[in-house]
Amino acid sequence: MEQSTLRRLYRQAPASSVLAGLCVLVYLVTALESRSLVSNLRSSWIADRWILFLPDMIGHPVGIGRVVGYALLHNGPSHLLMNVLMLYLFGRELERFTGRWMLAAMFLMGAVGSAAVIVWENPLSATVGASGALYAFMAIAVGMSLRARAEIKPLVVLIVLNLGFTLLVPGISLFGHLGGLAFGAVLGAAIAFGASWKTTWLVILGETAIAVGLVVVAML
Repeated sequence: MEQSTLRRLYRQAPASSVLAGLCVLVYLVTALESRSLVSNLRSSWIADRWILFLPDMIGHPVGIGRVVGYALLHNGPSHLLMNVLMLYLFGRELERFTGRWMLAAMFLMGAVGSAAVIVWENPLSATVGASGALYAFMAIAVGMSLRARAEIKPLVVLIVLNLGFTLLVPGISLFGHLGGLAFGAVLGAAIAFGASWKTTWLVILGETAIAVGLVVVAML
């Protein structure tokens, strides 16, 4: 991809570009560590310390950091490609209305909210990927569309199809997707009902704090 194209994509959505770029960078590092593009998490120092897995978080002072790190890890090129494309495309549209800092905060909230549900409902599952945050993005997009009185049917159909795919394909974190969707839906509802800019920020920060608190309690 030409440098000018990369600059144009970055100017259109700086936060989404950086988040997508971080996912790609982390994937490349894990691929180098494991010497495999497909089994990139198998022998990776980063993966060993970032995969969301509650037993490995308990008793470790920095274990809580996995609730962010896991969202940047991806298992193989197809997993990475799917999530990076969705992250940029959805993130770019949201970022047009929220700005870069709020979009980044929404991603963090979705990732941590998804992690909180995982460690409570399926604590023995090892989970990676940005899809929990992406489900939060989809729910937030519904709220923004309702506020703008725009058509929401395509978004609802997309969410339903993705949940159906989650149920049909083994190895996908159902609770991770539902967690991101639930935390995003709370924020989306606030936006749909006319939350101010300040209130939107308070909801994001409040939900993130609640999610972190749930993870901390699960680690006790």
